[in-house]
Amino acid sequence: MPDIALIDIHLPDGDGIALGATLKRRWPELHVVVFTMHADDQSIIRSLGSGLDGYLLKDSDPDDVLAAIHSAARGTVVLGPGTQAAVTAAASAAPLPTPLTALNSRDLEILELLAAGLPTSQIATRPFLVPKTIRNRISDILTKLGAPTHEEAIALARHHGYRLPDRP
Repeated sequence: MPDIALIDIHLPDGDGIALGATLKRRWPELHVVVFTMHADDQSIIRSLGSGLDGYLLKDSDPDDVLAAIHSAARGTVVLGPGTQAAVTAAASAAPLPTPLTALNSRDLEILELLAAGLPTSQIATRPFLVPKTIRNRISDILTKLGAPTHEEAIALARHHGYRLPDRP
């Protein structure tokens, strides 16, 4: 079991932030740090809001990267140069976003229907989409939340205060 994982935001087969959140849920003792070229405020805030342990830019000095890795392995949240301004601005402006902020209104509607215990075929009749589209949307929801199953997506939404119906 590794102590730390460095991940990029843009992976060939998915979203690095969602992957990091999934890794953290599966192995809570693992420290996950984003290591990327992307310094946009939204990605920085989304990473930290997803419970990841830091954000470093690939153009950082190698000694700074090594020091950050050691700090993250000890449990310290690390922010590389160029990332602190985004965190400071976000902290003073509004609370950190939850993983649910990645979901749109249709995603939330589908998640509510899943929580109510409806199968894909019945969910498809409500928003007037075909079952294959619903399956694709559910897959997108799971990716956005970094949740491997419907149940974990529902639990994550509830954990972050989103009120979902209980199964009958």
